[in-house]
Amino acid sequence: RRFESRGTQYGVCEDLARIEWVRRRPLVLPNGEGYQMEGMFPSPVSQDPLSGLPEESIKARVHLLVPPDVAVPGDGDFVLGQGAPCWVWLAGTGEEGFAMRRRMSMPLVAEGMAVMMLESPFYGSRRPQGQRGPKLRCVYDLLALGNATIEEALFLLAWLRRHGFGPTGVCGFSMGGVHSIMSCSVAERELALVSLLSPCCASHVYTQGALAAAVDWRALAQAHAYEHQGARFEVMGRLSGEGPGGADREERSFALERMREVLGVTNVTQ
Repeated sequence: RRFESRGTQYGVCEDLARIEWVRRRPLVLPNGEGYQMEGMFPSPVSQDPLSGLPEESIKARVHLLVPPDVAVPGDGDFVLGQGAPCWVWLAGTGEEGFAMRRRMSMPLVAEGMAVMMLESPFYGSRRPQGQRGPKLRCVYDLLALGNATIEEALFLLAWLRRHGFGPTGVCGFSMGGVHSIMSCSVAERELALVSLLSPCCASHVYTQGALAAAVDWRALAQAHAYEHQGARFEVMGRLSGEGPGGADREERSFALERMREVLGVTNVTQ
């Protein structure tokens, strides 16, 4: 299934894939000296008013680790892949920055593979004002994060092809694994894929799984009630914080069903 997008519709022209490289650092490896490139680019969905991306998330940040045999001229925009294979490694849930992926990538780079790491929207330097850490404030933010990540992953794959890297693949852990599957499913070319500990659908994770306890079900139930005033129940005065009993249980069940419905779009098996 092709996932709905109001951004580029999953079509990124390789000639338009540009990254502004702002820093280059030496990368000491057992077989020589590679490089760590740090760059930025505007998200492909940045011009779409319906993308849901906050201003702070518009500019994407990437780190590219390249092995010793990959040419890196003075102008970072002309990195030459020399046919080196490269992974686009997407971030997991709550993963801010690049430290963990960089550490885990070093054996791959030492074997001659390049690794491109993307910082997810809403996380780290792309975190919107008012958001506490990596905790998203709205359900819609989760969908906006996923859609933008897919578009940005395809943008990076186009950049890698344009600069001589290949073969290429997408990998990730947890949420990054789900986004890897989605990115590969809408890509126009064959890609390698490694998805580790990834659910088939985010719905179960947020309604019954590990992240269900992190959801403010009372707020979602209240929002649902406001959307359906005059329907089955009136929420004012009921959400007293006394625990999951009586009316609260009924209201939460409505919020659970709505969450399952909304996040059903992330089901990678359909």
